[in-house]
Amino acid sequence: MVSAILLLGALLNDPGAWSDNELQFRSDDPKVHVRRSEHFRIVWGRGEGEGGVAADFDRVTEQLAQGNLQMLEQVWRVFHGPSGLGFPIPSQPIDPAKRDGRHCRANLVMNNTGIWEGGAWGSIDDRQLPLFALPPTYLAFDPPSGATPHEYGHTVQINAAGFNDTPWDGMWHEAGANWLMLQFNNAYPGPGGVGNQPYLSLPHGRNYYDAWQLFEVLREDARFGSRFLGRLWSEARGSKAKGAEYIFDAMVRLMPKGIPDPYNELKDLMGQNAARAVTWDFQRGPFFRVHSPRTSDPLSEMYRRASTELEPMPGKPGWYRGPFSQAPMQGGYNMVPIELVGKGRRGGYRVGVDFRPLWDPSRRSDWRATLVAVSDDGRPRYSPAWNGGRNAITLSADENRLYLVVCATPDFLPFEGFSHPKPTEPVLQPQAYTVSFFDTKARPWNSKPAPPAGVEGHRHPNGGGFVASTATVAPSAYVGPEAMVLDRARVEGTARVAGRAVVRGEAVVADQAVVSDHALVQDRAQILGRAKVRDWATVGGAWKVQDDARVLEHAFLLDRGEARDRATLQGVVADYGGAVVSGYASKQGDCANSASIDRQALMCWVWGIDQKYADSQPDTGALYAGYDFEKPSPILARDRFGLVHGFLVGGASVRPCADPRRGRVLALDGKEAAVELPKSATDLREATYALWFRWQGGLSTLLRI
Repeated sequence: MVSAILLLGALLNDPGAWSDNELQFRSDDPKVHVRRSEHFRIVWGRGEGEGGVAADFDRVTEQLAQGNLQMLEQVWRVFHGPSGLGFPIPSQPIDPAKRDGRHCRANLVMNNTGIWEGGAWGSIDDRQLPLFALPPTYLAFDPPSGATPHEYGHTVQINAAGFNDTPWDGMWHEAGANWLMLQFNNAYPGPGGVGNQPYLSLPHGRNYYDAWQLFEVLREDARFGSRFLGRLWSEARGSKAKGAEYIFDAMVRLMPKGIPDPYNELKDLMGQNAARAVTWDFQRGPFFRVHSPRTSDPLSEMYRRASTELEPMPGKPGWYRGPFSQAPMQGGYNMVPIELVGKGRRGGYRVGVDFRPLWDPSRRSDWRATLVAVSDDGRPRYSPAWNGGRNAITLSADENRLYLVVCATPDFLPFEGFSHPKPTEPVLQPQAYTVSFFDTKARPWNSKPAPPAGVEGHRHPNGGGFVASTATVAPSAYVGPEAMVLDRARVEGTARVAGRAVVRGEAVVADQAVVSDHALVQDRAQILGRAKVRDWATVGGAWKVQDDARVLEHAFLLDRGEARDRATLQGVVADYGGAVVSGYASKQGDCANSASIDRQALMCWVWGIDQKYADSQPDTGALYAGYDFEKPSPILARDRFGLVHGFLVGGASVRPCADPRRGRVLALDGKEAAVELPKSATDLREATYALWFRWQGGLSTLLRI
């Protein structure tokens, strides 16, 4: 066995042993240019052709070709060399029957030079050998392009064949190629969409290029290392013919011997990945902290989207709940800051946390919670992870930041993100939890933005809030004592800026509009009419929100668009691109689709805009929410249109009706059992609430609705 490995190593390092793969372009073809190195061949055209097919030919130089060959050889050593990652070398066809004993160079084609037109991609050709293409504009080599190792990484993944012809793992192919790019570039890419939207599933349409941090955890763990990841891509049974094994299941199956419980080990690794994200406690952490810097500034995009501040539970003093809009999906996590009341700079400060997840047996819910203490110089320390009950940590004098990190680790379901999966489906079901504190004065952090240093201003006579000297607020408008109006923003009419909300930039809040809680209105946004912006919603760019429209929860509106009539944008919606949300339509949950809608509840991610899909969604008939209890849950009264779920409290339950013709019903006891509706269902300007009961109480029983 050793001699065979040595023989193969000698073969692969002998330039004479490598051949050109001429399936696509012969090396002596007068219509193309060819340059080669030990393991790569670059092909480009001669500037012939119409339209874009030759648009970049003039950008090609001999230096560009030779520089890329040298860079690619460096990539090859990182990916395949003896001291590199140990990924399989894609020099022969996947099918052993097609191999002829030769080892072929990978072909890189320069697009838009007279032969092919297009952008960047990586694949294999009909002989199952590496073929990747990039236009000259993507082929920087000093400093090196990230696109080149990324696309070559795709050829490596596909030639390894573990996840070819799979129904699931297109998104993981991109995450894996980005991780391979990182191994070469070292400082790029950063955590990106996972860094500022960690509660989304791992992966998700909004983060899948960036969903590679778990690979870094495995690489840094001596039990696994990069060679485990090479085995994953080559030994997985991901193809439909082999059973369509999902990547998490392949990780579990391929774990090294000696790990007693591989399934829960993977859940533990996910929890570790989440906890380490608080400070980017990775070997490449200094680079991650530059790309995705953590901050406690409640007006920064990073904090507003990445951090989760707990909400008090109605009727349960001392108990808190993660906001359902940010409840983590499979593999996602919350980073919850904790206020260390009375700690000062002393040590011996104990914080006890009672973590009570809301378990759904139909989803086989599970979690990994970790307390993360951070020292004044940024060093993290971790409590043991746990999935329910009590845990505690005692802080030293220099540990003055503390986080509860909650990672959702339900039993793994395979995920395919390109076919419009919704968070109403099991694979993306948000995993809710509750928290209380014991033996401590600590409590959940509740951000309070302060007037910027050096900014002059005054307290508004109507409400007492801070108004910068450059801003304009009408005497009839209200600015609450903890709210702020900054920069050149204007608040006009009888508009209200309440709670700890901030209006800044050149934004306008006018008429009877209300901006409240921790909402942020900025840039050139306009909030008009009787519109509401509240919770942690952010409205920026050139958005206009008017009439009775609402922007709620953690919605993030950027670029430009319009919300009017009775429309609602809520959840962790990201909207942009000139979208018009009108009528009684709503965008909810993880929606990222700049389509214009007027009658439906729209969820899920798409590439930019998918108007056809949006138009296909059913008309809600002007109903904002509906609860028919046909989808049973031990914790939720499920909204049949979207995610306006209520919580079952006080022993309320969903069960089959005594009359089998009526399906499932909500069972109440006339005492404590109830449904706690979300605030979004109760602050509509005008609403009708219709309920159907089967009365089983006596005449003296109080009926409360």
